[in-house]
Amino acid sequence: MGAEGLALDGGSSRRSLMSLLAEAAPPGAINLGIGEPTHPTPAALIEEIKALVEDDSAEYGPVAGLPGFREFVANRYRGRWHAGELGSECVLATCGVTHAVFVALAALLEDGGGVIYPDPGYVLYEPAIAQCGGVPVPLTLDRDDAFSLDPERLGALITHRTCAVIVNTPSNPTGRIIPADVLQEIALVCGARGVPIVSDEIYEHLVYDGEHRSIAEFSDDVVVCSGISKLYRLAGWRLGWCVASAAAIERLLPHHQYSVFRAPTLAQKIAQRVLTMDAELDELRAASRRKRDLMLRLLREVDGIRVLHPEATFFAYADVSELGSDWDVALTLLANGVVTVPSTGPGAGFGANGAGYLRLSYVIDEPGIEAGVRTIEQATSRQRTTV
Repeated sequence: MGAEGLALDGGSSRRSLMSLLAEAAPPGAINLGIGEPTHPTPAALIEEIKALVEDDSAEYGPVAGLPGFREFVANRYRGRWHAGELGSECVLATCGVTHAVFVALAALLEDGGGVIYPDPGYVLYEPAIAQCGGVPVPLTLDRDDAFSLDPERLGALITHRTCAVIVNTPSNPTGRIIPADVLQEIALVCGARGVPIVSDEIYEHLVYDGEHRSIAEFSDDVVVCSGISKLYRLAGWRLGWCVASAAAIERLLPHHQYSVFRAPTLAQKIAQRVLTMDAELDELRAASRRKRDLMLRLLREVDGIRVLHPEATFFAYADVSELGSDWDVALTLLANGVVTVPSTGPGAGFGANGAGYLRLSYVIDEPGIEAGVRTIEQATSRQRTTV
């Protein structure tokens, strides 16, 4: 399917723009769309994975996860949890963070209701809420303040039918982190109305400016969702987790069991190992920071594009509205061999409030980033010349 056919494909409305554009890409296209890590997996970790493969019995394991893995994750969060008490019974091993969010929403939406989520926000949220029987309620982030989240605006959206609020920090697609004082305000707003929080923190390991803080520091009524998919080339192991109160985990457990039965036991052991590799993780962050800085420097030299400064993640969120709609610009770039992800279009994107913005991933190698931005500059220059 080429770019022209894609632009007219109204039947694709339930699929993500990310997938649609990647599948329509010409052979050899530079992929600045997907957020799949390309950083080499440390040799020591590869050897340990080989040993685990040889020794692992590949049994199902307990429904909620291996006891050692659950205790390990609980230990990581214990000092950051508001209640101060966090045991292994407060952890659920899931098949990636997408599954973690789905399980949390399914449990919270057993009787229907509304879920407030950030706009712009990750493409998963709106479809997941709807598929779990809920009503998606977008929270418009402040475009004039680099898409910051206003707790007062959030409070105005909460009604007696609100079942949950989704918080995403660090944010995909904007790359912003929510400061601790704002997280505390969000927790107070939700706590005063008895609304639980689902906190997507998958990019917690990839913060370059400031520090990652979890809203679990300020609220007990929260399900934290995270995982290893953004570390090295581990995305395919599909391992994430939910951390919540023991009572909340009990509510999540049936939805987890009857959707995937168990998270992979081998992946849990791999996750437990990689999260202890502090020196290697520091190196990974440093390499990703260099790529971020390179992409920002190059994009800021392209006429007609303004880019946010991402404090974390793999993504630069670029305003291309001077060049046309984000969807049209994405199609132009696709025809020139560069995959990007627009905020709006015929599929599920990042939300109407992100109209005019493209998400550009800098996970590929530095020559690829340079070639991709160079192609963007050439393609948009030709576009401006013909208008």
